[in-house]
Amino acid sequence: MEKHEHEIARQVGMRHPKPVRLREVREGEGLPEPDHQLLQRVAREAGAALSPTVLPERRRKMASKSDVQHSGVSSIEDLASPLDGCNRECVMKIDPQILKALLPIIHPLACTWVEKRFAETVATGRRLETRELEIALEVRVRHPECVRLSPVKTLPEPDNQLLQWAAREAELITPKTWGLTFFYGVVMLPGSVSNCAHLAHELHHVAQYESLGSIDLFLKVYLAQIAHFGYDQCPFEVDAAKASAPFDANQAGG
Repeated sequence: MEKHEHEIARQVGMRHPKPVRLREVREGEGLPEPDHQLLQRVAREAGAALSPTVLPERRRKMASKSDVQHSGVSSIEDLASPLDGCNRECVMKIDPQILKALLPIIHPLACTWVEKRFAETVATGRRLETRELEIALEVRVRHPECVRLSPVKTLPEPDNQLLQWAAREAELITPKTWGLTFFYGVVMLPGSVSNCAHLAHELHHVAQYESLGSIDLFLKVYLAQIAHFGYDQCPFEVDAAKASAPFDANQAGG
């Protein structure tokens, strides 16, 4: 790379730009795609369309920090989240093979996001009230006094666009989702907080976190289940549904 290109690399967070080798392609030639068919499908279905051909005149235009920022690449995070062109309104189930292939990438991203939300919810959420504590004990939560509940108008979604896309495609977050559990931090839509079955479902996820002992291990097992069985048949979700079913019946009965 040339001198100004080294400067750009530094500005977007690259630690070792010297080993980088840049090859220009001719206009109209197009950029290479992976040879492996599964990788091709991952790139295409994730919306990670290959960026426009890097022409010499574009390289000259990106010679300053301000140009880099205006190009939309202001940090290494932007480079790791190339999904702005994805049509987020489309609805389709992710191919299990693709999700399995992405697990090594998705897992650490999910851990970072859940740990952040866990800390925020525990800091800002409220303690469980008497009836909520009873429900927590009934669905096998060992330490209900540690749980913090936060009613929110809108459920949080991952900041990372790859993780956000995967969560939607795997149907972990849909318009029907009423709550999310981040270990001892539970966030729920206001109308669902008073629904005993919904609360029992989320609190049973707390019990599952407790049984595995860490966010890292819970997500490793949970995401693998989602990739293998799908959301509806995921053993953790089936177990939570069974645990909350009696509360649903009680609520329906009065």
